[in-house]
Amino acid sequence: MKTLIIFLRSCIYVLFLIVTVIPYSILSLMTFALPLNIRYKIITFWPKIALFGLKFICNLQCHIKGIDRIPTQPLIIVSNHQSIWETLFFIAYFPKKICFIYKKELNYIPFFGWGLILLDMIAINRSDGFNSFKKVSEIGTEKLKHNYSILIFPEGTRAPSGKIQKFKIGASLLAKNTRCNILPIVHNAGNFWKKNSFMIQPGIIQLSIGDVITIDSLTPGEINIIIYEWIKKEFDKINCQDHINQN
Repeated sequence: MKTLIIFLRSCIYVLFLIVTVIPYSILSLMTFALPLNIRYKIITFWPKIALFGLKFICNLQCHIKGIDRIPTQPLIIVSNHQSIWETLFFIAYFPKKICFIYKKELNYIPFFGWGLILLDMIAINRSDGFNSFKKVSEIGTEKLKHNYSILIFPEGTRAPSGKIQKFKIGASLLAKNTRCNILPIVHNAGNFWKKNSFMIQPGIIQLSIGDVITIDSLTPGEINIIIYEWIKKEFDKINCQDHINQN
């Protein structure tokens, strides 16, 4: 019975997303001539709608630890990647303007891709290696100057729940190139909304925000190790506590 209820709630939620995203995408297209700051405020309201539906339809909520650690200046945000949830959360509720780095194929998704294009984020070709990083560095520098924070998922793709995959070094290289500090963040959203899964489990996602990592004289390799070790340790702590709470 429990599985059936979760299945029905997940079905209703998907329908809710479809019903809201189509008209909202059409509304978003009408903002193309407006300044980017205004477009950002209008378009990023839909993820708030999506998370509202997630809470009241699927009973999936979030508890945030360390919100006071977010500084006022722009920075590079590094997070693990497990679910669709975090892409909605960061742009909806993070108290700073966010610029995603994402694979350009997402631009071709009807409705959703249109919003990404209008937000003027950083779309890259993953197979383009050095040229992709050069693009990220150039556009990222400009975004930081305009008070945007850059969000990077160093795993490169969504990981299975309960796992942290090897980190690529792009975020650390970008930090050195832009002389921008890093804010590490970790969550366990994959325990509730798994990669490539239709079913959304009820519960409370734990999201933890770490202390800002000052890059100073650190090498990109050293930065990458520091980020990974903090995220892995905090991730294990979150999952251990979550397991205790469930029992």
